[in-house]
Amino acid sequence: GSKYDRHHTIGSQLQPNVRLAWTPTRHQTFWTAFSRSVRAPSRSEREVLITLAEIPATMTAPAVRVEVLGNPQFDAEINNAYEIGWRWSPVHRLQLDLTAYRFAYSHVRNLRESTAFEPGMPPTVVQRYTIINDTDAHADGAELAVHWRVSDNWELAGSIARGDTGSEAGITNPLILADYAVPDWLWHARSWWQLPGDFEFSTALYGTGENDIAGLA
Repeated sequence: GSKYDRHHTIGSQLQPNVRLAWTPTRHQTFWTAFSRSVRAPSRSEREVLITLAEIPATMTAPAVRVEVLGNPQFDAEINNAYEIGWRWSPVHRLQLDLTAYRFAYSHVRNLRESTAFEPGMPPTVVQRYTIINDTDAHADGAELAVHWRVSDNWELAGSIARGDTGSEAGITNPLILADYAVPDWLWHARSWWQLPGDFEFSTALYGTGENDIAGLA
């Protein structure tokens, strides 16, 4: 299927989703998927004007003003997601899932730095950061998940995932690239127990590694 959007700033956009599954045996399933999602720019990304700082002039240096500018040409950001997986149930009550993915982002938000000089009394150096989206980024990863129904009243589940994030065109601002960052490692373990009298008892542990973008955790 596909979703169709029409936005007054980016025009018409198709967002398809395609999935395919193959079950060669009763205990195995192979599957793959492709989807495309589109993010329309916000009004601030196209129209914002923020003065971050104004530094007065001194006897030896001009005044300095730092600005962030929106970009009327800011285009739609696109994510093409590719996924592939394998599900296996080697014995009754035990299921394993192995999944790999790649999220390919295009028209990613970034900042372009420029400097201008405004004559006057006093003269001012203007440091501008313009919001643009002319680069690419990606997030890759894989996950192994296990689900074991130990008995009719007790279930165990857990997973471990590995991720990696990068930018093909060199986004240098960590606050921007962090929008696309995934943790180096991500894991969880869970136990669920059905008690008498409609009571349940469950416990869970979660762990998250650092993001590989500028040491963000």
